[in-house]
Amino acid sequence: MDDGTARWRFFLGAAVAVGLACLTKYIGALLLVGFGLTVLLAPRYRRLLLDWRSYAGLAIVVAMQAPVLIWNIETDFASFRLHLVDRQQLGFGLTWTHLLSFALQLLVLVGPFLIWPTIRVFLGRQGGFEGRSAELGKTTFGASTLGFSLVALGNFVSGHWNIVGQATLLPALVRQVGRGWQLVAHSIYGAAMGMLLLINYTAYPVLGVDTLETYRGYGWSEIAAAYREETGRLQPYFLAASHYQLASQLNFALRTTQVTALSQRLDQYDYWFDDAAHLGQTALILDDGHSPLEAAVITGFDAVEEIRRVQIVRQGVVINTYRIYLATGYRGAGDLAQRYQF
Repeated sequence: MDDGTARWRFFLGAAVAVGLACLTKYIGALLLVGFGLTVLLAPRYRRLLLDWRSYAGLAIVVAMQAPVLIWNIETDFASFRLHLVDRQQLGFGLTWTHLLSFALQLLVLVGPFLIWPTIRVFLGRQGGFEGRSAELGKTTFGASTLGFSLVALGNFVSGHWNIVGQATLLPALVRQVGRGWQLVAHSIYGAAMGMLLLINYTAYPVLGVDTLETYRGYGWSEIAAAYREETGRLQPYFLAASHYQLASQLNFALRTTQVTALSQRLDQYDYWFDDAAHLGQTALILDDGHSPLEAAVITGFDAVEEIRRVQIVRQGVVINTYRIYLATGYRGAGDLAQRYQF
């Protein structure tokens, strides 16, 4: 943040990186929030408000969002409304349950051995690069954690949504953790958590099938084989699933992009799927016990028949049961009400 061609070159390069982060996921914008707060709260940085290069960096970030902005303009700001309005109206009411869940998730994700080093970063005053990094980390982490905590008072918030705030603290945490027992303890904790998750999603559901959506992590080669076999036998006009996550995973397993999602749940597939073009057609639909085919979708066809079940079992534990349906005579969504839900 000091004057000099080289440093400004790094700054504009960072603007490109932030632009890419925002394109990847909207929470990348927290980096802009953290930078803005750092400039406003630290007197020595306020001169940047008068430097045109600061606004050039901001312009780079905004310009890189052109695909997202254009798409939102064309769809009545669909994704912005989804995140800022629709999902915030899901039974909003003050409760401590989600906030406690968010706090516990942060504790697990960050690890107990980084709590004290994090506190020391916020209480300490460092100089040089470490100090500048700490200032950016504190504002970004603070704004991110406070913002998501407020949202958690009324809605479910996943701990990993705070990852941008956590990542910006890492450079400052390196010095605070040092090479003593905290580093050893945190390394052991991280390795143990990594191994636990690896086993949970690849060998045996040690955390339980309902924890962290473990039930959707197994058996996709089996599911894809069964679905591919029925597709070849029945030759449906289009492929579908009862949930956007199922559709995405099935697309990946089949190495295709042809599977759509059919449900009252509002999702991206609603914008990709040409409803009118599929009237009268036959579909092959996948569902499971966690996202059963909805009655409103069933009535959108002349007939729906379950033709196959695929049960995923590991070490005697039933992970999930998938069903494949043949649905004939698609009538279209019509006036089917769309709603957002988790």
